[in-house]
Amino acid sequence: MHDPDEEVELGYVTVPSGTLVITDMGYLGSWSGSRPPSSVPPEITDPDLRASVVAAQDFRVVGRDAESAARAIDLQSLTFLYDIPRHGVATMLARFKETVDRHGFDAMLEAEHTRVSHRERARRAAAAGGADFTVDGVWSVAIGHLPEDRPLKVVGHKHEYGTGVGERWVDVTVVVAGGLEASARRRVGQIGVDWARIILIDADALGFWVHEDALDGRADVAYWGRDVDLARVSLGGDRLEDGTFGWKDQPAAEALVIATRAERWRSDSNRRLMVDYRPHSHHHQVMEQIRRGSEFGVGAIDIGGARAVAFHTSWGDGVFPVFREGTDRQVTAVRVVLGDDDRKQRTQAVLSRRESPRA
Repeated sequence: MHDPDEEVELGYVTVPSGTLVITDMGYLGSWSGSRPPSSVPPEITDPDLRASVVAAQDFRVVGRDAESAARAIDLQSLTFLYDIPRHGVATMLARFKETVDRHGFDAMLEAEHTRVSHRERARRAAAAGGADFTVDGVWSVAIGHLPEDRPLKVVGHKHEYGTGVGERWVDVTVVVAGGLEASARRRVGQIGVDWARIILIDADALGFWVHEDALDGRADVAYWGRDVDLARVSLGGDRLEDGTFGWKDQPAAEALVIATRAERWRSDSNRRLMVDYRPHSHHHQVMEQIRRGSEFGVGAIDIGGARAVAFHTSWGDGVFPVFREGTDRQVTAVRVVLGDDDRKQRTQAVLSRRESPRA
């Protein structure tokens, strides 16, 4: 066993573009690369709402007081507003006008000529010294001016937070140069996480990411849950490496049929079972490492001439701040803070409610 407070090495990343993106790996299916964004989150099923999201617009704040106006309206970082759905444009414009009039700012909103690609959003954030930007309305962070010609070590710290919380990440850091303790720290943004996992990846390498398509034409199907024994009798399947049951390395079309049959079996009698269709994509390659039982829930992948590292947050979903350490001229570290005191207290409160007999 390791000392829970010691430094643990997770691997290394390479950043040949010089710009590192830190984001929820579960959302990488939405990454548009150099193309305008076109995806709609799958949880949006209402046709009118989907149409509104498809017709979303991007804006920038311009004028002498652009930065002050952007800070005052406090919607997104820097002087950019991305992913404003059609039904929200009028409200956003009215809010901006009210803010500008109240403060007397010399600023106005200007619509972008076309939707701004995610790669361009990352470039803008990096050019500002590091900042967050939205992908499907969820925050990601980009930091630039990193070494392009050498690997950067990724380390983490875990801490035992006590009864009910247990051992979890305190932070995960990309080490760029020495002297971390003496370096100034500046918060550059925050990451929104809905899939309990974070990836550290080169901005250009993201353009090669295949999230859902089977690269080898094959897929796995896994199931687990309270009614897993009933499912084994009715559906079959073998025990998989991550402790679930199911089928590995099936032709993708056949795997989809199996998953559909399992899902129908589950829903027909409202059984307690989770069914997961897992095409052999880049996302699957990393998740297979994480699920395999790694002590720290870590996976790595070489893609687009770069190496990326992903890890489970250990806190589940949430919003996690990102800090740039170093001088104005040199970045010495990029740190994702996961286990702050506020998160610890909120986690303990949730656990307490779950343990309450009235919950």
